[in-house]
Amino acid sequence: MMNEKNNFQKINYILLLIGLGIIFCLNLNGLYQENQNHLMLGLLLNLLLLLITVAYFKIDYMSFLILCVQALLVPATIQYFTGQSYGILNAQIVPVYLPYFIIFNFVYCILIIVLAIIFNFRTDEIKLVNFKSKSFNNINIITNNVIAVLFTIVAFPRLSLSTSGETRFNMLLPGHAWNQLAIVALIFNYPYLKKRSVKLTYLFVVLWFLLNGERADVTGLIFGLIILNFMTKKPKSEKSRYIALAILAIGFMILLNAIVIARSHQKVTLATTINSLLTTPTTSDVSYLFTATIDAWKNSTCLHGQIFKSDLVSIIPFSNPNGFDYLIRQLGYFSPGGEPFLAQPILDWGPIGLIFRAIIDFTLFKLLTIKVNSFFYYEFITLLCLVPRMTWYGRNYVFSSLIFFVPILYVINYYFLKKVRLGV
Repeated sequence: MMNEKNNFQKINYILLLIGLGIIFCLNLNGLYQENQNHLMLGLLLNLLLLLITVAYFKIDYMSFLILCVQALLVPATIQYFTGQSYGILNAQIVPVYLPYFIIFNFVYCILIIVLAIIFNFRTDEIKLVNFKSKSFNNINIITNNVIAVLFTIVAFPRLSLSTSGETRFNMLLPGHAWNQLAIVALIFNYPYLKKRSVKLTYLFVVLWFLLNGERADVTGLIFGLIILNFMTKKPKSEKSRYIALAILAIGFMILLNAIVIARSHQKVTLATTINSLLTTPTTSDVSYLFTATIDAWKNSTCLHGQIFKSDLVSIIPFSNPNGFDYLIRQLGYFSPGGEPFLAQPILDWGPIGLIFRAIIDFTLFKLLTIKVNSFFYYEFITLLCLVPRMTWYGRNYVFSSLIFFVPILYVINYYFLKKVRLGV
């Protein structure tokens, strides 16, 4: 009876998404002509995709992913209609291309949502996050704390209060993703957050990251763990859950944006803080990079998989391949740092690449949830906490974390330290 109800619900949601897709296709001609009413309808349909995702999947990985992808539409829309946003996007170096922004977001998001519904992604992820792994002892916890602190300093060897990215990312070891190893170590110790040593380690890493201007990792870690908590505990009221998350999200974004404004040596006021909620520095910069991507594509640029190849090479922690940031500069565009989630398929293969990318991405997400054990538990939680990093700064960090850092820490915690304890 329950399976019949679930299948009926799946069919209803898929039919609803097909209906939205048909309306979107009928709206395409008006979008290309940049008719204001058609633009507003396109934006509304993208918003409905997010709402449908939350309605079906609740607060989970898929909702977080779609939210972060769609978040880039906000500063682009504000810039398009008002001419005022933030930073390089506000400088209007390239046109906003809002119609294409709307189309590309919609195509990717609706594809991955449909795939997630058809292949029961929600059921698999709930089983996985509720898996109870073996308990760590003090040696495990201390080791993870030391790794988190050590690689925080490796990634950011100086407390740089300036806005210079060049000095901020002078890592002590060659490579590009050592900050992710610190995050993964924190994730391994999350079940023991009540311990004072773990709390202090979390506090040190989060503050050190923020004072070095690193917001994406902290945003992902905090919201990823909050979402994990929501997925594993049933609240007394579903409504109270959404209200609490909204208040927390607004408060956290205000804090992050205030830090950015202060680091830029600007005065933090109520007006600048409220304005930065809609046009956050990070999403505005990454939104600009997506408009630059669209501009390059419209000028017949095709990289024939160069970014994809770079992502594969970046799996190796000590590597530092020429990825999106280097390639977009080579095409003549200024880069403030970042890589929009949909930039790779469009620059590498054109709009048709969005279809392939959605299938490839979902296959990866699904593979991480099929088997329920402690290893895949940590793999999935790491993926969850990497959503902002992945959607705004590229997939290379995800590959390094999932293929190297999680397995390394898993071996250390479940095999090496076990032998040390037993004196083998």
